[in-house]
Amino acid sequence: MSDVATELDRQRPRIARAWDLAVDVHDGQLDALGEPVLGHLQRVTAAVAPVARLVAVVHDVVERSSLSVEQVAERVGLDRDERAALDVLTKVPGESVVAHTDRVLAVEGRAGVIGVEVKRADLADHVRRAPERPGYAEALARIVAATR
Repeated sequence: MSDVATELDRQRPRIARAWDLAVDVHDGQLDALGEPVLGHLQRVTAAVAPVARLVAVVHDVVERSSLSVEQVAERVGLDRDERAALDVLTKVPGESVVAHTDRVLAVEGRAGVIGVEVKRADLADHVRRAPERPGYAEALARIVAATR
């Protein structure tokens, strides 16, 4: 079995729990463009490497619910690095998208790899759908430059 197949097989039950949680939290929620948040999560999840898929599914849960990073990690079964990635992917109130991206880029190790992978896909989806939103194109350019 390939490394990718092994990773996907390992994640399957956790990804199911993550989607259950994402649907519970985001069902009926609309983004700034008036489109379902769940569509954004599907696009981001489809765009990331297998190692980042679990976090991609729940990357907006903390910002759009009353759940904490710890509660999401426990419900989904995130490991230490996945939890750290989710934590850094959660914007601080008042934080600009560029400052948030810089914070994600500063994380090292597997948590950093996961965080950058999810943030890149997240930003790419936002830029593709609304290129005029302030800061998003600049933040995506920073991720692209840092990961060449």
